Amino acid sequence: MTKNELNSLLTANAAYNMDLKKYMQGKLPTWKILDLGMPCGELSKHIDNTASILMPQRILTKAQKGHDATISLKQLEDLPVKLNHALAIFQSKKVDSVVVMVNEKDSKNNPVVVPINRRGVVFDGKKNKVANLITSIHGRPQKHLDFWTENGLNLYSKEKTFIHSEQPGAIPSVETNKGLKSATNVSQKSETTKFFVEKMADLTKKNT
Repeated sequence: MTKNELNSLLTANAAYNMDLKKYMQGKLPTWKILDLGMPCGELSKHIDNTASILMPQRILTKAQKGHDATISLKQLEDLPVKLNHALAIFQSKKVDSVVVMVNEKDSKNNPVVVPINRRGVVFDGKKNKVANLITSIHGRPQKHLDFWTENGLNLYSKEKTFIHSEQPGAIPSVETNKGLKSATNVSQKSETTKFFVEKMADLTKKNT
């Protein structure tokens, strides 16, 4: 990931966090389409690297309500960074879609996944446009992810031992953040972004 890509990612992440804060305060217009910026790094190899990642705000509502389990808004902070620092990426049964596993767990301790349609259509207020469209955010049992891996659908894993998650060196478990947190707790430089901030600092030092 280049310095410019890191800078763009952190800028998009800060803008997204501001929109998330407005949503938590009930101030985000219902028509708003959240822009999570351009994909970079590994993610850019599996979706359209010439288009932004977009998400209708109704996806935030769906994530909180869930089906059998829920995801808190606090866990959706820094989503652009989490997507571009994915733990795993899977091919979806839909040809134009992938499923990104991020470093969060739902209320039943299932890994959180984010399906992205690389040719999703969204209305931007003036016309329909094709983009990398987030279609859902939900938990998925580990056994399902293992099944996908066993059937050759795993496009990328941060850890080689992903399929045997109980073994040493596998993807670590993440404690679930339960309940909604105050909107004032949404930080533009949370723990998740530190890796990228530090990496950018290193790149800056090398170029000076």
